[in-house]
Amino acid sequence: MNQSRNKIAKDITVAMTTFNGGDYLIEQLDSILSQTLLPTEFIVCDDGSTDNTIAILKEYEQKGLIRLYLNKTKLGVICNFKKVVSLAKPYNYIALADQDDIWLPNKLKTLQEKLYALEQNKQEHPCAVYSDLILVDKHKKVLNKSFWNELNHDVHEHCFQTLLFGNFVTGCSMMFNDAMKQQLLRMPEDNILHDVWMAFIGNTIGNISRHAEPLVLYRQHEKNVTYQEGNRKISKWELRRKRFNRIFLKNDYLEHEYKIAARFLEFYENELSSIHKRQVRCFLFTKKLPYLFKEIALKIFFWGKWK
Repeated sequence: MNQSRNKIAKDITVAMTTFNGGDYLIEQLDSILSQTLLPTEFIVCDDGSTDNTIAILKEYEQKGLIRLYLNKTKLGVICNFKKVVSLAKPYNYIALADQDDIWLPNKLKTLQEKLYALEQNKQEHPCAVYSDLILVDKHKKVLNKSFWNELNHDVHEHCFQTLLFGNFVTGCSMMFNDAMKQQLLRMPEDNILHDVWMAFIGNTIGNISRHAEPLVLYRQHEKNVTYQEGNRKISKWELRRKRFNRIFLKNDYLEHEYKIAARFLEFYENELSSIHKRQVRCFLFTKKLPYLFKEIALKIFFWGKWK
């Protein structure tokens, strides 16, 4: 993976986690190893695969293309990502990789340049950049040219107020600096995904910037961990049914978002600005409100943030 370095003197670690991903793994590995700017190290942590994943990874390891770690006990998604990130060389930029996507050739170079610009005079601050993605099926047929559009995250500004109502940062599209790495390693391990946690950090105590063009083919299939049924666009009739249920039956709207916001406030209360603390508390205040009042709260929080 030796390659002449450009003027930006920041080395890159690609950090990948795997678990029974043999169906799509080779295509993803090759897309990373074909980048216009190659990583200086490529680390993979496997979490107990029982398919052909480990055999594939060992072939790449024997060629000196990756550094492979096999977990002795199953860690789970969050702990495995924390492990692979902890193994990165100090002060490297880190790009997270899933096992089933395909990276467009200019992904690392584009994100490195953007992160370097963001980090200027802010090296001690947690900094991260992220991009849009192209949603494809298991055969690489394009389902939506914009993953943000798929989740309706292209109709509003990406900022802390809107983040409270739903995450718009996907881990496999991210690159971040060493200060953000240290924050990630502090992250509590209570079923909050690493990408939304870093999005909260970047939008409060750190710095975060988005790249509007997609840099990843994000593969949708039945084994996805982070792309669940509840994240997909639904029909107008299904939306109306859910709205009816929330009005008259179980009001579970934003249940997961309330959990993340409360945990983040608890964890970072002494480091957050008074404005950010007030925004989180106002958001949490709406938890016990009826569904329709929660919808009104969303419009208030998004005031001036719609595109």
